[in-house]
Amino acid sequence: MKKIVLLIITVNLFNCQKKEVQYTSPPPPMEAVTLNNNITSKHVNIPNTKIYFLPFDKNYNLSNGAMVSKDNNYSITVMESDGNTVKNTVDDFSKEDFEAKGIKVFDDKFITVNGVKSKIIFLQGQPQLKGAILFIDNRTEKEMITVMYDANNTLLENKVKNMLHTIVYNKDSKVDYLGNATFNIDLSGTKFKFQKYTSNFYNFTEDGKDAEILEPTILISQIPNIGDPSLKGFFEESKKSLLKYGFEDLNEKNIVETKDSFQAEIDGKFKGKPSVCYYKIIKDPKKDFILFLMASSKQNLDQDLPQFKKIANTFSFK
Repeated sequence: MKKIVLLIITVNLFNCQKKEVQYTSPPPPMEAVTLNNNITSKHVNIPNTKIYFLPFDKNYNLSNGAMVSKDNNYSITVMESDGNTVKNTVDDFSKEDFEAKGIKVFDDKFITVNGVKSKIIFLQGQPQLKGAILFIDNRTEKEMITVMYDANNTLLENKVKNMLHTIVYNKDSKVDYLGNATFNIDLSGTKFKFQKYTSNFYNFTEDGKDAEILEPTILISQIPNIGDPSLKGFFEESKKSLLKYGFEDLNEKNIVETKDSFQAEIDGKFKGKPSVCYYKIIKDPKKDFILFLMASSKQNLDQDLPQFKKIANTFSFK
């Protein structure tokens, strides 16, 4: 889960560095609470999740796993993971770990959400942006809600904080993750099938089986399109993560970049053996999110790469 937190912080919004920052005033401490809210007719479901909020206005857009203000002054991103994939617990979220990355932590405490032990952390990684991370640990599945908002708007901050108190975690609801996907993809004629949805990633593996570390995988995710970010920037951040996960001797090639899409291959080595990663990232000015595809092969490169490209050619917005 710490890797997931780092991905959100790096890619989504914080862009933090270890440097002196003039922080705005911290939010008032959140009291230790037990939230046992029920879903009402006014609650809004974050699509493709089991999370509901009572919004404080109607000026927002919804997409899979996200609620984004039309004024671009706050956003909510929900990441759902299964307990087999994410072993970490609420105890692994520490003030020390965040502040070691240059992120100021104002408040962190344990709370209970619909009977499930949880933890909430208020933090800030750059002067113009504050955030809160609420991690709900239901053992067999984990929910991480990341809320980002304008650091200089005290009224907005209070509204966001109050909205967090209206959360409902409907752990018994059933979600058709693939059926609700916001993208089109054609897997026919390939060996890949849908495996599972976890941590905001759709996982595709050979015959849909659980994949070992050396087996080929395709991951698809969507990221809120806030501030018209660079698609190449997403690619660069993903490339950095490869180094942390054991890839070496990386070499970019076959880069194709347009205004609304970015494609590239990365050759390298994993545990001393040749490997390849293929990327396709696309955005649509009419959508509030960006689609991200990454496929990796560490054994049968000559067989897998053509299938990655074939699938990527069908990858588009619904």
